[in-house]
Amino acid sequence: MLGALTITLLAYLMLAAAFYGLGFACIRVLGASTSERPEPLWLVWQGWGLYLLFLLSVHLFLPLQAAVVSPPLLLGLVVFLRAQPWRGLRLSWRHGVTCGLALPVATWVAARSMLVPTNYDTGLYHLQSIRWDNTFPLVPGLGNLHDRLAFNQSFFEFAAALNFHPYFGHGAALANSFLYLLTLASLMALVSWRNFLQGCPLEKLSPLLPIAYLAYLGTHFSSLNSASPDLTGELLQILMLVSLTRQISRISRGQTSPALQDALLATLAAVAITVKLSNLVFSGLTLLVLVNNYRWQLLRHKRIFLMALALLVVWSIRGYVLSGMPLFPLSLGRVPFEWAMPAKHADELRHVVRAWARQPGPDFRQADTGWAWTGPWLQRIYQSHWLEVVFPLALSGAALAGALWLSRNGHRQPGWSLSAIPASAIVFWFAFGPDPRFGRALFWCLAYTTSLQLLGLVYTQLSPRAYGAVALTILCLCSRPLFSLTNLHLVSRSGWQNPPVVALRAQKTHGGLTIWIPEKGDQAWDGPLPSTPYFRQEVGLRVPG
Repeated sequence: MLGALTITLLAYLMLAAAFYGLGFACIRVLGASTSERPEPLWLVWQGWGLYLLFLLSVHLFLPLQAAVVSPPLLLGLVVFLRAQPWRGLRLSWRHGVTCGLALPVATWVAARSMLVPTNYDTGLYHLQSIRWDNTFPLVPGLGNLHDRLAFNQSFFEFAAALNFHPYFGHGAALANSFLYLLTLASLMALVSWRNFLQGCPLEKLSPLLPIAYLAYLGTHFSSLNSASPDLTGELLQILMLVSLTRQISRISRGQTSPALQDALLATLAAVAITVKLSNLVFSGLTLLVLVNNYRWQLLRHKRIFLMALALLVVWSIRGYVLSGMPLFPLSLGRVPFEWAMPAKHADELRHVVRAWARQPGPDFRQADTGWAWTGPWLQRIYQSHWLEVVFPLALSGAALAGALWLSRNGHRQPGWSLSAIPASAIVFWFAFGPDPRFGRALFWCLAYTTSLQLLGLVYTQLSPRAYGAVALTILCLCSRPLFSLTNLHLVSRSGWQNPPVVALRAQKTHGGLTIWIPEKGDQAWDGPLPSTPYFRQEVGLRVPG
């Protein structure tokens, strides 16, 4: 166990250093001047985005094995050592305290990520997607074998890369836990404790409000010990919103928002779309607000925007290869390639996902039309998802009412467009798949933006004492998830635990292809390839062998 923990903690440090080096090299190659210095951890995120672009591109031609995925990381480490970001750093007791707090948190996250994965979709298709990535280049028409293998989610390429196949094999646990810790560190690095309740709340409080919910995410929903991209999607939503909030705050006070930092936010928005298509509205509106507010400043770093565009282009190409559709399960833009999935299969899967999200159970198909499902759905939300949906919605409503009351004299707080981002994403979520796991962070993001709008109005219109009281109240309400932290003792004490192994039976298609099918249920977990619970006789190899 000690060896596994040591390897994992060292891997976190090595990945952070390598991505910092890649991010640093990226912004220099793309034209940023040496005088522009974004937040160090933002360079780590930029480097991660560049690494994803590399993985998505190279996987078109090669399987993601150790010899392929390692050279960019080694290059990043070399650049990190040459850049010497620690140069000029004066160590103080604060750094010692920070390390003393960070080590046990990172150790707990690492041990938690080593548990047996229990996420249902991890057994259904997550691990299978990663195995395909490690074993073959991107397979044209792979979605014909298993509809969900056509989900074009870049998180699986990241997890497959961290497998360092065939030497390591625990990339799924490492991927989510690393990004979780990086998000926590990124937010905490933005918190300024000096004169905490003084100054613009949009900038002072925005990075602190989500911390409690992030702690809750780490202890619930099998987030850390799974190969699910859901957690990464939520982390990116929170990070984008906090960054955009702070930048709007600077502009509203007449300060210059760092143009380079704004351009890096575009990379995060593009990455979020590739991680999970359901982020399309959230990321799209983030980019729209960013470009609308800062288009002249951003022209200085249009090359970094081109990198975000390249990421989306390569991701779309991969969608065409997997299914013949760039936005599967949307059949929009389908091209009838030889390997393209029938449009009816995409439409059927979309209807299944929506109906199951509305009314999970044996009669879920009845919920695809009409509104009869809303009553049971509302009851399920209230009873089982109070903290993820009901509480943040109530907080949003109360904060919005207070902000509107304080705005009755015509005074407007900058950044009202921020609340429109999660609100629009919630409308999209409700229309296409209202399962709480598809939109958990959206409700808390809405609570954060409306609360910050209220605080901004209180700060400018009421006394400092009133502002302090309201700020502390909102901090306490946003800390509510801390009182629901459970199962903190559930960590691995024996190192990495393997996923379940299920019985599979072999069945041949008309073309002679042997396919492995689960004996019970529809989860093959990390079983042999090709595996699917949806056997189709017409499936075969395009190229024999």
